[in-house]
Amino acid sequence: MVLLVAGVIALRRDTAPRRLGMLIAGYGWTAANFWRAFFGRVSEVIGGGELDYGSLELCFTACILAAALGGLVWALVLSRSAAPNAQG
Repeated sequence: MVLLVAGVIALRRDTAPRRLGMLIAGYGWTAANFWRAFFGRVSEVIGGGELDYGSLELCFTACILAAALGGLVWALVLSRSAAPNAQG
């Protein structure tokens, strides 16, 4: 979470590709954690278990996972489009 906040603040100050590294790392970390959390919950449900907060818990982790993956893709695309400007 600190990487995401630091990345957003750095990106607002300067759009150089080196500033996007923190944002990309933050989105990657968040996506990885929610990937594990989502599929852990899916395994629990498939195995016949129950979630503490029911389907709301599964939906929440799926939504955060989707947002983190979307943010990661956005930051990667942004870094690709900013890279030629930094060299030129």
